[in-house]
Amino acid sequence: MEASRRTPAPRAWRALPLALALAFAPAAAGAAEWQQAAVQTLANELVKATQALFDKSYEDPMAPDKTGIGYMGNADNEYMDRVRLMRDESLHLQDMLSKGGGLGPTLPVYKRLRELEDDANMYSGMFAMQDDASDELAAVDGVLKKMSAYYAPHKK
Repeated sequence: MEASRRTPAPRAWRALPLALALAFAPAAAGAAEWQQAAVQTLANELVKATQALFDKSYEDPMAPDKTGIGYMGNADNEYMDRVRLMRDESLHLQDMLSKGGGLGPTLPVYKRLRELEDDANMYSGMFAMQDDASDELAAVDGVLKKMSAYYAPHKK
């Protein structure tokens, strides 16, 4: 090869400056700075919403825990398990925040709550409950969406 002749850089190398610029760019528009008091208030709302969902889901006279009918692995049992876990995780998040836990320690709990809520939505569509809890599930989703302003930019 001649010394004056150069081969173009591979595409990956040409994209590196753009990738670095995006990696160090400020948080996405609409993202809120961490505000402990605001997140604590939302966590309190989340506890109320998940408790209401739990109460509504478990008041169904055909709920698996009341009838003893059903086997683990059925959609209704999986749904009830996710509802219980959402309630427990929201209490855990509220406790962590009240003790001064900031973004770092509480982010995994927030992520877990989003996963549980997604699962509950999926399982709720696989069976019919006599007392529909879709309004309560939507309320939980609404609070989690409000919290995403504080957590979503840091999900990775």
